[in-house]
Amino acid sequence: MKRQHWLTILGTFAVLWFAASVSSGAERYVHTVQKGDTLWDICEKYYGDEDLWPKLWEMNPFITNPHLLKPGDVISLLEDHPMKLTPTEKVSVKTKEEAAAEEKPVSVKEAATLEKTEPEEAATPEEAQSPSPPQEGPLFAGKGIDVSGLTNVDALGFLASVEKEIESWGHISYGKSQGLEYVEGDTVYVSTGKEVLNPGDEFTICRKSPLLKHPLTNKRVGYLVSHMGRLVIRELMPAKEQKQKKAGMPQLYRAEILQSFRGAHLGDFILPYQHMSACVQPVPVEQEISANIVAIKDRQVLLGEYWVVYLDKGHDHGIRRGHLFEVLDRKRGTEDQVATLPALVLGHVLVLGTTPSKATGVIVDSRQEFLNGSRINGLDRQKVERLLPGLPRCQ
Repeated sequence: MKRQHWLTILGTFAVLWFAASVSSGAERYVHTVQKGDTLWDICEKYYGDEDLWPKLWEMNPFITNPHLLKPGDVISLLEDHPMKLTPTEKVSVKTKEEAAAEEKPVSVKEAATLEKTEPEEAATPEEAQSPSPPQEGPLFAGKGIDVSGLTNVDALGFLASVEKEIESWGHISYGKSQGLEYVEGDTVYVSTGKEVLNPGDEFTICRKSPLLKHPLTNKRVGYLVSHMGRLVIRELMPAKEQKQKKAGMPQLYRAEILQSFRGAHLGDFILPYQHMSACVQPVPVEQEISANIVAIKDRQVLLGEYWVVYLDKGHDHGIRRGHLFEVLDRKRGTEDQVATLPALVLGHVLVLGTTPSKATGVIVDSRQEFLNGSRINGLDRQKVERLLPGLPRCQ
């Protein structure tokens, strides 16, 4: 009898649920936001898949920031995805008018609960002693973020400090090409004073910008060093071909350009080539770190996905390769007004390299274009893990 009774209840409930779902287009599944809710949490709760949050955001265009939801707001849920609720969780089915007027969810499982006439069976010892969910392992299960499709890591460049002079290893003195630019395959001649170069040594061709100023404070922030390409030293030129070389004059080397990102010019200097992996292991920011984007590759003004940016803080400030930052909107008004307004997340930056006082990163996603000078905040582990599923993994 007990089995037949429960089958009758479940059958009745299924019929009622189906009828309710098809009877009127005015009904919908909704969730009333509680303090601390995010779109990721809601998708995980109802569907067991936090990666559905973009679809949920698209269904609720009034939401301006998926990180910061307003308690009491009523969010429409996805009806074309199977829900995964435990017996203690509730989902509301309301008309549009009820959803706008009410904040307290009404459970569609209440009918089944009210119809219970027999006590629930006690949990077995195995069920009562079931282990808790396993602790979270390393971020991305040991796999890094593949940035090879976002940017060329050899062409990143860096922001050099005002205080420390760049120690060049030599300069391009002239080349065999008749053009003003030297590209892949061209032969160039590198002159160097104190450094001894060896055949087979590879160098990055660099060019320094004029002095840059901080976009917010107008203070001197440094020099943007752009990577123009890569060359290899072929040979030290014989003394007789160095135009009556005298003691103390620079040595002259023949070199070949192996890779060209932009055309090299006479006077461009070289630095030892350092290979950088395009696979970046994500690292959560363990302490509060804020910085500003103060320069952009190719000196652009507006920023969007996959642009390379340079930050006004570096390794000495706690920033590491693999750190992820959220880009926040630049608020206008007094400091008190800014402090009370929720920040809108415009995008995210992944740090690819650091120097003691500066850092280089790439914008891995953006909601909209933003400006040089934008403020960024470091992401903790929870926020990093929410962002990772949308980023390419290393194979």
